[in-house]
Amino acid sequence: MNNKTSAQRIFIVANLMLLGFLLFSIFIVMLFPAQLQRSLYQIGMTGTLLSAFLCIEQKYRRIIRWMIVLDIVLVWANFTMNNFVLDGLSKGLMICLYFIIVLILVKQAASSTKVTSIVLLESVNGYLMIGLFYSIIIALIMLYNPAAFQFQSQLIGQSDEIITNFNEYIYYGFNAFTIVTYGDVIPRSALAKSISMAIGFTGQMYVAMIIAMIIGKYAGANRKE
Repeated sequence: MNNKTSAQRIFIVANLMLLGFLLFSIFIVMLFPAQLQRSLYQIGMTGTLLSAFLCIEQKYRRIIRWMIVLDIVLVWANFTMNNFVLDGLSKGLMICLYFIIVLILVKQAASSTKVTSIVLLESVNGYLMIGLFYSIIIALIMLYNPAAFQFQSQLIGQSDEIITNFNEYIYYGFNAFTIVTYGDVIPRSALAKSISMAIGFTGQMYVAMIIAMIIGKYAGANRKE
């Protein structure tokens, strides 16, 4: 019983750490001066990957641990050398990792027999990670096609500014994810339009599925009592 309680506490702490890094990366970093943002995003992304690793069950960790190590190495190698190829590889691998981790978190929350603090944290973290997942996809698209999206800032189309304007990609990614767009960012290419529609669809489906799951678990627990 003590081992089970201890394991639950570890999962709660790990999920709180993940939530903290996600909130920091999504909402806080963009408030800092532009020259600091790139470094802070590297720290936030590294912390997100490491804390997410602790949030998943042991049987899944063996599958992705080396992918996480490799991605962290690529992220910081790109930070040091500012290389176009390394940036594309690190973002591509990070997209794969986020997709896998979100699936695992949702699966863990769905397999729980009742609504607990861990289930709620996993659901919130999964939601934020999907939004960040799409923001990285937007960044990757802009890396290879700077004309895919039209942002208000004219600097974002320049190759040396693509990496340092990640806050703009997060801004649009989460606006599209919550279907609250203001018209200040316009998808231009066919891929950009397709991704934008997928972002909005995924956001609505996730909220509907998670709410249905939580209500179902809560109602089932009440019936048993």
